[in-house]
Amino acid sequence: SPLILTWVGIVYVLPFLLFSSGAGVLADRHSKQRMIILLKFTEVLIMLLGVVAFLFKSDWASYTLLFLLSMQSAFFGPPKYSVIPELVKQGDIPKANGLITAFTYFGIIVGTFLASFLTQTTGKNFPLAAGIGVLIALFGFIASAFIPYTEPKHSKKRINPFFICEIYKSLQFAAK
Repeated sequence: SPLILTWVGIVYVLPFLLFSSGAGVLADRHSKQRMIILLKFTEVLIMLLGVVAFLFKSDWASYTLLFLLSMQSAFFGPPKYSVIPELVKQGDIPKANGLITAFTYFGIIVGTFLASFLTQTTGKNFPLAAGIGVLIALFGFIASAFIPYTEPKHSKKRINPFFICEIYKSLQFAAK
């Protein structure tokens, strides 16, 4: 239904607007490797709760978990991209950036395909399809444990609770 798609779009995008800027500040303060591991663990937990939400056919739980998963993604982006210069040689940064971007889009494409494929092949058994998502998230968590430790940068930058101001400042900076 158009109403459901509207709400899904809002619930999905809102965390990126609300938390991306603050997540960047946190990634500058703490070990990016530790943040990635913690965030991948929270992804597994949220996905497990998603299975439960589908088992109980709870709309409000599904919307809440979509919000939490989007929030997890908003917090995950800054350490994922900014850890690269800490892990690879200066001359390899462009190649590493290209690879992480390529695999990010590959994951989006495969995930989009898997959503409809699993829905159809499981006979719309959403808890089972979500369970497969949990396994994928678990593999991501395990893989994150192999990222070498990165030192925290202890940035003194503060999180601005007025995210609209941050968006405006970023657009002004980009315009220059």
